[in-house]
Amino acid sequence: MDSTKPFYADFRLGILGGGQLAQMLIQACIGFNVRSCVLGEAEGPCSGIASEYHPGSVTDFDSVYAVSYTHLTLPTKA
Repeated sequence: MDSTKPFYADFRLGILGGGQLAQMLIQACIGFNVRSCVLGEAEGPCSGIASEYHPGSVTDFDSVYAVSYTHLTLPTKA
């Protein structure tokens, strides 16, 4: 690990739901240079500012699973 880069340089925040709360959270992420990956309705308020936006239902297990395991790095047990 490069000691000169911040600990969150490769961090990507997964957000379920693309509404106004997600939009405010993404605006804070932009300030910290943190990438965001959102699963939300087709044209949510944050669809234009998220690093990655995936249309889908947050109540659909397959959609949540697909976005989580395809676009996010999840911790594994040691």
